[in-house]
Amino acid sequence: MTRFWSIIQYVLLGGLFWGCHWGNKGAILEQAEDCMEECPDSVVRILENLDINSFDSDYQRAKFAFLWTQARHKCHLPLVNDSLIDVAVAYFTENGERQYAAKSLLYKGLVHKQRKEVEKAAEAFAMSEQWFEGVEDDQYKALLYNHYGALMMSEENYEDALYYLKEALSYYQKGDSVHYMISVCGTIAKGYILLEQEDSSKAYYAKGMQYKDRIPSRRYYLYVKDYANFLRRNGEYTKAEQMLLECEQYIKDDHRYSLYSSMATLYYETKEYRKALTYAEKVMESEDSVVVRGGLLNLYRIHRQLGNVDKSQSFHDLYREYDNDITLRRKTAEVAVIPHEMRVKALQIANERGIKIQWRLMACLVGVVSVGGILYVLIRKNRENSGKNGRRDWRKGTGKSMRWL
Repeated sequence: MTRFWSIIQYVLLGGLFWGCHWGNKGAILEQAEDCMEECPDSVVRILENLDINSFDSDYQRAKFAFLWTQARHKCHLPLVNDSLIDVAVAYFTENGERQYAAKSLLYKGLVHKQRKEVEKAAEAFAMSEQWFEGVEDDQYKALLYNHYGALMMSEENYEDALYYLKEALSYYQKGDSVHYMISVCGTIAKGYILLEQEDSSKAYYAKGMQYKDRIPSRRYYLYVKDYANFLRRNGEYTKAEQMLLECEQYIKDDHRYSLYSSMATLYYETKEYRKALTYAEKVMESEDSVVVRGGLLNLYRIHRQLGNVDKSQSFHDLYREYDNDITLRRKTAEVAVIPHEMRVKALQIANERGIKIQWRLMACLVGVVSVGGILYVLIRKNRENSGKNGRRDWRKGTGKSMRWL
């Protein structure tokens, strides 16, 4: 019965969604905001068919601009249009709506961050921080400090970066957002490495290890790989090897090539050149030019140690050519875009699937109405034919009718 009512609720939700599409645009914005956290891709599909000038009030136009930018960010789509989010920023700041103003400024900062406009991004993040004062929203405060810290890290302002990242970690801990907690722990640890504070770095790597049983194994072992590389750089080869071998059992996607590169480097430094060669050759199967570049460097060094002078020189020349060639540098940039292209393709597939689901929901609704109508006719017919024991006969009649169905 619970499942039946869930289906009915989805049918009604689908009907409301389509009804809103042809009716009140304000209702569309409310529905989009309600669906944002669980299905932002659906919000993108709905809002992309609307124009900001089609809304009646300044509030609706500001809300549309905010939700449109928010949905694209959640779907990992490019944020390049700062003029749109500026509509939301202007309205919400002028009208003193602190929560929406803070979030709008956060997304404005993300737009500038993606466009490599560091100063404008930092200014927007700083203003967002001010508007967040007195606002209870741990999730978005964590998001703000995480991106603010990453921006400072990219500018080599490591002390400020660590401050903001620690703030992000504290808010993620309040919300028990384990996926982000382990990611931020790793970023803080890398920040301490750059500040040459090895003990602090090790402490934060260890802090992230405690979430092993609470996140998917693949994500956890990618974190373990980074920790193992840290241990390798500090000469703890035995422990680093154990961790990397454990990672090899779980990392099966394209990230395995960077794992192989780490394994090759480890065995090269421990002078186990045959093992290093095995993993370095596996790296060459990667399509990521940055990973391949590291693999060529390893092959050059390993063959030099094995006394294979000709091979060593060949790999050295190829590495130099690979590193200097402009075409291959462009290829590196193209490779960096691939994850976004994959997400766009996935979103297109989701759109197709969403349309199919909507038609199925409509068919389900028609089916429910049809069955209800048939039952109603049969029940009325049985009631009309029932005598003094109408209640009993009605039940029997219904039973016969159901068996007939």
